[in-house]
Amino acid sequence: MTEETEVYRDLAKKLHPDVNKDPKAEEWFKKLGEVYDHEIAELGKNKSDSSSFRWD
Repeated sequence: MTEETEVYRDLAKKLHPDVNKDPKAEEWFKKLGEVYDHEIAELGKNKSDSSSFRWD
């Protein structure tokens, strides 16, 4: 498991609306999911970009 995934899971547990009774918890939880999805997509794109680089 990557460090990013561990941090995401810890925050998701704290911000989940069923656990966190703050009125904005659902909004924060959704935003966290959006940011995580974006970051994972960027990491994947960067990995594929670097693996397709040719040195010849």
